[in-house]
Amino acid sequence: MTDTVVLAYSGGLDTSVAVPWLRETRGVDVVTLTADVGGGAASEQVLARALAGGAREALAVDAREAFVTDFVWPTLQAGARYQGVYPLATAIARPLIARLLVEVAHEVGARSVAHGCTGKGNDQVRFDVAVAALDPTLDVIAPMRVGMGMNRDEEVAYAHSHGIEIDAGPGSPFSIDLNLWGRSVEAGVLEDPWAAPPPEAYTWTIDPRDAPRDADEVVIGFGSGVPVSLDGHRTDGPALIEALNHRAGAYGIGRIDHIEDRLVGIKSREIYEAPAAVLLHTAHDALESLTLSRELLAFKRQVADRFATLAYDGLWYGELARSLRAFVTWTQRHVTGEVRLRLLPGAAQVVGRRSPTSLYDLTLASYGADDTFDHQAAVGFIRLWGLPVRTQSAIRGPFEDTDEAPLLDRLSTERRTRTDAAASGAPSKAAQVPVAAGPTPVAVAAPIAAASNGWPAAPAAVVGEHVVSPLTAGASFQRRARGADVDAILAINQRYARRGILLSRTAEEIRAQLGDFRVCELDGRVVGIAALRDYGDGLGELRSLAVRDEAQGRGFGEMLVRAIVRDARDARIGQLYVLTANPGYFALHGFEEIAWESVPAVLDADRASGIARRRWNTAMVLAP
Repeated sequence: MTDTVVLAYSGGLDTSVAVPWLRETRGVDVVTLTADVGGGAASEQVLARALAGGAREALAVDAREAFVTDFVWPTLQAGARYQGVYPLATAIARPLIARLLVEVAHEVGARSVAHGCTGKGNDQVRFDVAVAALDPTLDVIAPMRVGMGMNRDEEVAYAHSHGIEIDAGPGSPFSIDLNLWGRSVEAGVLEDPWAAPPPEAYTWTIDPRDAPRDADEVVIGFGSGVPVSLDGHRTDGPALIEALNHRAGAYGIGRIDHIEDRLVGIKSREIYEAPAAVLLHTAHDALESLTLSRELLAFKRQVADRFATLAYDGLWYGELARSLRAFVTWTQRHVTGEVRLRLLPGAAQVVGRRSPTSLYDLTLASYGADDTFDHQAAVGFIRLWGLPVRTQSAIRGPFEDTDEAPLLDRLSTERRTRTDAAASGAPSKAAQVPVAAGPTPVAVAAPIAAASNGWPAAPAAVVGEHVVSPLTAGASFQRRARGADVDAILAINQRYARRGILLSRTAEEIRAQLGDFRVCELDGRVVGIAALRDYGDGLGELRSLAVRDEAQGRGFGEMLVRAIVRDARDARIGQLYVLTANPGYFALHGFEEIAWESVPAVLDADRASGIARRRWNTAMVLAP
């Protein structure tokens, strides 16, 4: 009985020639397996070519969904990038193809599998080791490694002599591998690490110099560390990656020029295009920074490096890699939320992130009036933290480097005294800068200029010679409303009441309910409002949430929602309702949708307008 070999078949020149070569030199039947992992390999033309070359059977498998779910997402959740750079595309497709090779071999009764790798690259290791892990009884044949060894012209002639129609053309100067997650390019002029990659090396990304000047923004939603939505729309994995490849590639994002260390011991210069991978890794990192503790983040960075090396080295099916995947899955339980990224020529910037499981507590982080951090407790903490250093200094003497002169002796120093200033008639240095009271460093605000949208441009605050971001310098996060805020609250209310988003309130009504309100300030101006209505008996409502258009995108809305939830908790409100036309936003904060008919009548008493009722079409509730 003739033995059967299952060949991993791309349809290119090497594997096309391998089909008749295996039959003639090994006396075996050949079954080809073509796996589509996003490279568009499984076409009718490829299958026909395999059969024309003498294959007994040709199989094509659409493996894109499995590739994303079982290999791409676990790698993304791990944050794994080889040597901190390469987002692992080719390396994680090989264990999938190896698994399919083994399954097909079992199905057709084959004793061997084969692939088209050379003896110089990493893929031979990945295929051979993965097959051994899944079925150590199978032999692995690599024709390019064991004697097929024809040059390109000889392969073309051999193919034609066996009736294999293949468009050899002049041949690309590069060696290219691609799948849904990334495209890798090597060889040709790229073998010179000093040579700049020529334009033809790239096909997925535009030259950043030719990218649009106007920024684009994308919002990526995650559930347990897995991307699940794009701009608020739930999207399956392959479609989400394809969409981001297109949008980010249009800005030249995702180009990587890397000198990497191959497993076989040589350095290789590789060009990668991975627009979606770069974008998603950036977003995932940002969300983890919001939802994971400092200790877990630090250890997970070590895991990411080890995980990437294992995957790169072909040990996906090893016990350590399997164990690390289990650990990573556990860490992702709370990595849920949304990240907003701004696409610019050649770069993607994280400009916002939010999560219902965020560990960011504004009352602890804020320097505003609602700061709840116990500053006095810091004194004892610092004393204990510095105890080893103080003990060392007390026993061995103050730390000093005897080989270095004092800094003041080596640095140019300008000195002034009050006497000098008085004698010269010039104001002292201390008198030249207006000083603001408070525990924070003195900040002198630059003059406010009008922005193009009519909103005053956020001033750049100066501390010494360092510029502080406008949000840090000019923003007062959520605080309780005061009497002076009535007009500002009324203006915001009327602005959104005209759009049918809020119920219209009068200044008298706002003044009477002022204790219900919290506000956000930006550069001394109220830009956001929200209110908590306490109906008694553990029943409350979050209402009047609004942020001026000009101040949106800075997280003020999230700050206000979290403040109202805390106020409700403090007031022992057991059910906090919100009536909204935007349920997705409040779901991120833990609110759950309920039937409108179950809303307590007291909440709907002042909503007599049928137009208003249609505007607020969703009722939601949260137990603070």
